[in-house]
Amino acid sequence: MRNIVIGLLAITALISCSGKKVVDTAGATSTKSNVLSIQATEVKDKGKKYDIEFGLVNESEKNIIVFLADVLCYKGNTQGVASHAFFGAGERTIDMSPKQKKNFRLVCKLGGKVESGDYKLIVSRVFDNPSNDRRTTGKEIAKSIEWKLAGKN
Repeated sequence: MRNIVIGLLAITALISCSGKKVVDTAGATSTKSNVLSIQATEVKDKGKKYDIEFGLVNESEKNIIVFLADVLCYKGNTQGVASHAFFGAGERTIDMSPKQKKNFRLVCKLGGKVESGDYKLIVSRVFDNPSNDRRTTGKEIAKSIEWKLAGKN
């Protein structure tokens, strides 16, 4: 019985890993001084989409807000749609305290023709949260923070 369970687990692991090319990020980081850092740990290329594990770090001394809709993803010049990898469930309004880090797994759905090229995430806008209620945006404090990793295709 034990061998059957181990065999089933091995087959499941092989099936779940098939068709996925894991790209080493080598700890790639992008920082907008005193505002936000993007630190990616893993990219899994799945053809017309890719999964990306990354963290956002609030580098400022104030609360900030980032909207998931402002997280843009690309492969080469093809823009995708970023959503949470687990059935789309997750934070839509990402509120962060000073120096806080939040980790995410997103899927970037690229759609039709997929080019080879760099993997790229862009946080297009970061807002301050002067009321500290973790909901209300204040002024925009940063634009276009870009994380990029050379594609190996």
